[in-house]
Amino acid sequence: MASFLSGLLTGAFPLAVTALSTGTAPETNAGPTCPMNDVTVGTLSALVLMSAKVNLMTLEPQWQVSNDGTTWYDAKTSNNAASVVAATGTGSIVAATVVVSAPDAVYAYAYSRCSVVSRLADAVDSDDNYSVSYNFLKRGYAL
Repeated sequence: MASFLSGLLTGAFPLAVTALSTGTAPETNAGPTCPMNDVTVGTLSALVLMSAKVNLMTLEPQWQVSNDGTTWYDAKTSNNAASVVAATGTGSIVAATVVVSAPDAVYAYAYSRCSVVSRLADAVDSDDNYSVSYNFLKRGYAL
């Protein structure tokens, strides 16, 4: 078996800083698609950078899964815990950077992604944005 570090992928499938979508709340802002065929079970996490400016806008990371890469479903932990708000706008820019572990459900699907959910409709500032990338151990490498 190869060493842990040689199989570790960091910053995989990066999404450049992207403006939040506007529409009816809650608005799901898609993260990059991560094909699961080369991901070792239990090692996937997302590095999520969020910036909220609009007063009372909340942003929360949310894992999603898909079998075809087009229809997406929210993936929850085994106890169905709610997503936790990571940033709340105050009228000034509030930035948050978090690492979010993937729930076990993602390993039973062909694709996963970590999206950012905004809970304030039709009120987006140019400073309201997000970025996502993934870290994981490639299959065949020891933990």
